Amino acid sequence: MPTNLNDYEKRDIYKSLIYKLCDFLIEKRNDPKYKNFNVTRPIVFPLKEMSTLFEYIGSSSKDSKINELKNVLGQLNEDSIEIDSPTTVISILNNGLKGNFISKYNANKEIKIKCSSEKLEEYKKKLKKLTEETPIKDDNLGIQTKIKIAKKIKDKYKNINFKFEEGKGFLQLNKGLEWILLGGSSTRTCKLVKYILEPTSKSKKVEDVFDNIRIPKDNKIKELSENITQSYQAKKKIIKNTVIELQKEKFLKGHIGKASFVDEDKTVTFHFK
Repeated sequence: MPTNLNDYEKRDIYKSLIYKLCDFLIEKRNDPKYKNFNVTRPIVFPLKEMSTLFEYIGSSSKDSKINELKNVLGQLNEDSIEIDSPTTVISILNNGLKGNFISKYNANKEIKIKCSSEKLEEYKKKLKKLTEETPIKDDNLGIQTKIKIAKKIKDKYKNINFKFEEGKGFLQLNKGLEWILLGGSSTRTCKLVKYILEPTSKSKKVEDVFDNIRIPKDNKIKELSENITQSYQAKKKIIKNTVIELQKEKFLKGHIGKASFVDEDKTVTFHFK
């Protein structure tokens, strides 16, 4: 199964909130105030000190940012590095996430967290590796959530394989079956099948799909260089037509469904069985 990441999927995990929160807690843990004590001693600090993390939160309102911070803190409080491990990355000791977190934040209440720099560093490494190997749109998901989503994606496509060989694209509908010639590797249909089968989230940006199935003659299509609305509609039409071409292939009958577009988000979901 293809595993190369396209430009859209090469996101910067270092700038995600969950990654920056780990850095923040490591810095606190290494503060001289705590450094010389056993890791069983929790770190304690006012909630408002975490306002430095707001720049890594996409939400516009302050309350939304505070809630997002609470959500990611909750993930670290529940997440573990190893599957089914009872030991979580951090442990929040003073019911810091219970009740009205926004009110607690605005009142600058203290939060008490048990954590170790070593475990947080290990968590960061695994989180980065997992994000690179199994790209999932939301970078602020914890390790266990990413593993579960990755497993669902893998299970869905585990029997379908695609490969390029000698300038041609081949599809195998089940392990052990013959490889079926789909067409030249530079054709739009081959490029689209390869892209659908990449291990990523089901919903994809129309812009990214088009970039992955672009062919030289597209440079002559006037609508693609028009304003944003016209360009989007032209790309949407090309994607639709490519799916229709795939549906005409006898051996793909019943495997390729229609593409569902959400114009508000400019995304498309493919239905591949």
